[in-house]
Amino acid sequence: MKKDFDDAGWKTSPGGFGTAGTPGAIVRTTWNIRDIWLRRTFDAPGHPDNLKMLLHHDEDAEVFINGVQVAKISGYTTEYEEFIVRREAVASLLPTGNILAVHCRQTTGGQYIDVGLNHDE
Repeated sequence: MKKDFDDAGWKTSPGGFGTAGTPGAIVRTTWNIRDIWLRRTFDAPGHPDNLKMLLHHDEDAEVFINGVQVAKISGYTTEYEEFIVRREAVASLLPTGNILAVHCRQTTGGQYIDVGLNHDE
């Protein structure tokens, strides 16, 4: 979740991550072990007051922007849910090089994780 973490050795794959047959999941990369950690950089010119996160998870998920926790959610969903991003996370945004970090833990049944950010214009 920390900006200076060295992820150079990590693989790059398209989201969503999970297993076939998970309700509502569009799996583009197979994830079939207990834990997955995801990171991506993104640019954010300005500080949108209405930044939203779309999250579809099976099962427990944690999401961070620039090290600030945006969500910690237990259980699972069968579709994307929308969350307003906390002001502290929005305040941490830089014009370039922001880090979206995600951890998801699987314990039983289907598994899936996909996260996106959006804002109204």
